[in-house]
Amino acid sequence: MPENYRPITIVPTLSKIIETCMFKQLYKYFIENNLLYKNQFGFRPNHSTAKAIECLVNSILSGLENKQVIGSTLIDLTKAFDVVTHSILFEKLNFYGVRNKELKLIQSYLTNRMQMVTVNNVSSQYQKVVAGVPQGSVLCPFLFLVFINDFHVNVSSMSVLYADDTTLLCSNVDVWQLNVQLINALQQAKDWYSANNLIINENKTQNIIFTYNNNLNLDDNYIKPVKLLGIVLDSKLTWRPHVEGICKKLSRVIFLLRKLKYCVNFEALLMTYFGLFHIHLCYGIRLWGNSGASKKVFLWQKKAIRLMADLFNQESCRQSFCNNFKIMTLACIYIYQNLVFVRENINTFISHELVHDYNTR
Repeated sequence: MPENYRPITIVPTLSKIIETCMFKQLYKYFIENNLLYKNQFGFRPNHSTAKAIECLVNSILSGLENKQVIGSTLIDLTKAFDVVTHSILFEKLNFYGVRNKELKLIQSYLTNRMQMVTVNNVSSQYQKVVAGVPQGSVLCPFLFLVFINDFHVNVSSMSVLYADDTTLLCSNVDVWQLNVQLINALQQAKDWYSANNLIINENKTQNIIFTYNNNLNLDDNYIKPVKLLGIVLDSKLTWRPHVEGICKKLSRVIFLLRKLKYCVNFEALLMTYFGLFHIHLCYGIRLWGNSGASKKVFLWQKKAIRLMADLFNQESCRQSFCNNFKIMTLACIYIYQNLVFVRENINTFISHELVHDYNTR
């Protein structure tokens, strides 16, 4: 359908070089002056979808530990990058201190651009681009981050963003007051989007309530699992729906491995394992890796190892993990990912010297 087409900018090499220089200077300025919202995880170094989910889940767990009920609204936008109003973007850049020649350079970059559509070797006439940031360019992601950067200032709830994927989070000990908070937060978000000419996709916007209390009488629409950035969240954070989704993906990969086993050499088979199987084990494992449901994933991993090692279904595959294939088990991947996290964030942890001064040995 024509409405599903997404314009992609084919950027010349020289333009990429100039854009890269502009981006590095702009990003450095925003970081040094602490201008970017801390919970924006999209298109930034050392940020990722996994870290966005971890930030959200940590906030949910913190509220649940305080015996609160947590409500969340997952907002989906319609073609957010294509409807960015240039005049509003220029005003925001000016507000953040990008003025004079620098602002004029960005204005020149965005104005008087032309686009066309080619379908089945038939091309349309050129049309002038009056809105949006050029997707496929170096500057596009950063300019969109600037455009949406003040969203959190206008919404009373906590918000976690990955580019245009926005999640609102409210907490309260009373579920009815929580519902009022969610309604107010969503209305504030709608007002901001309307003022900035962005459009919410009502059909894809979801709500979920997180609670350990089984006595609450909640509507089914508030307890259905939701999918955010590739992770399925259920109302009690059991991770069972997410693990079920992983197992379905792993079963398809095992089917492929079984077909490839007699067609390719072992090195190619191992590359297929790491390229299509291992990535599903690693993504978000710090969240679901210690849950009871993760045992099912480990069973599928052992099936894959036995398949590649020509072992029977009930035969031990421990030696194949450690000695033959040098593949980490699911538990080892979980431990490794946590060790990497601690190493990268060592300054955020409190040492025992800061808690007490007596010898523990």
